[in-house]
Amino acid sequence: MLARGIRSYHRPTRLEDAMSLAAQGVVPLAGGTRLLASPVEVPNVLDLSALDLMGIEAEEEDLLLGSMATLQDVIDSPLTYAATASLLPAACRSQSVSRMVRGMATLGGESVQGDPDSEVVAALLALNAVYVIAHPDEVRESPALRFLKGPAEDLAGGGIVRSILIPGTPHGAALERAAPMAGASPLVAVVATVTFAGENCIRARIALTGLTTRPARVLEAESYVERTPGGDTALKRA
Repeated sequence: MLARGIRSYHRPTRLEDAMSLAAQGVVPLAGGTRLLASPVEVPNVLDLSALDLMGIEAEEEDLLLGSMATLQDVIDSPLTYAATASLLPAACRSQSVSRMVRGMATLGGESVQGDPDSEVVAALLALNAVYVIAHPDEVRESPALRFLKGPAEDLAGGGIVRSILIPGTPHGAALERAAPMAGASPLVAVVATVTFAGENCIRARIALTGLTTRPARVLEAESYVERTPGGDTALKRA
């Protein structure tokens, strides 16, 4: 770690102290699987592991995930299967074959880093996730479509991702990936969810990995599926 230029390390136990440090430019560290593996030097580190941000709980029809919940926590929780049509645990399992890595990588860390190959980020986009961000002056909510394009804007001034809300349960979900070999990062992955009212799809969410930037939703493809029964014609257009 010293070779990476880390000169100061902070591990606060209060969210208020973490926000104050973040406002001073200290870089938050979640599980470290992305940040510490990157070539970027991080001189001042803010370890979030002592904060109480790891819970997974149901709130009526919604699912609330602590930002420090690990990918393995998601896989191990029965709540995540029912609330996401099994999509989020499938994405967490697909993200890494290593249980050790899954036990370190967090939902918040994956979201902020937003690597192009992150199937977890794509799944959160497809699930219409909402990010709950603690700021020194207020608590803000940012939809995944906005937050995951560039978290720095929502986190500026000392913001810390507190939790991730999954609103409602989709009626169907799927994850398909193409990788050079089993266990490898995908060349491309497609993640989708659908919600129906009667015979027609009223909401479709389709997200891709393998882009030159962060995973992203494909809004035009979604529009071809919505307001249709979701048959072969609509799917081919999408």
